[in-house]
Amino acid sequence: YDGTHDLACYYAMADEPFRIAGRGFRASGGARVEDSRMEVTSPKSAEDPTLQTSSNEETDVLPSMNLTAEVTATSNLRFGYFTSVNRPEFREMANVAYLDFDANQTVFGNSELERALIKNYDVRLEWFPRASEVLAASYFYKDLEDAIEETLIPSPDRYVRTWFNSPAGKNFGYELELRKG
Repeated sequence: YDGTHDLACYYAMADEPFRIAGRGFRASGGARVEDSRMEVTSPKSAEDPTLQTSSNEETDVLPSMNLTAEVTATSNLRFGYFTSVNRPEFREMANVAYLDFDANQTVFGNSELERALIKNYDVRLEWFPRASEVLAASYFYKDLEDAIEETLIPSPDRYVRTWFNSPAGKNFGYELELRKG
């Protein structure tokens, strides 16, 4: 297969510290505009070598916002939201089959794959005991639209692995960070 990806991006943001009732806050936000054009050319099938082109063209506006509150002189509480995308890889879009020797599976691309749109939410509590040191706990939640997922399809020889767009998906968890100076 032959693939090309042209991506043009633009970003603007603002960052503003302010005080309310003697407490320090910081608001930052912006938006990234991504104009993406992906094309993959591959044969129609093993029996038909006629070339077909799969394309994925999207212009996305991806906002980002953060609000940080100063809890004490050495700790912050941050709330964040941003939108991101997950684009398929060329091999995931190519209409070709190959053997994954490690898994002993045939892998076949899906020319109909779309990019996934992800809304990301997080909250983070940070404590800075000394300069260059941090102890932080975060919780995140991701809401996915058109999530790209793998699936296995039974076949006479062995399972065939491919990808598809699930209408929705969710991902959540927590992170702990410790950095000692």
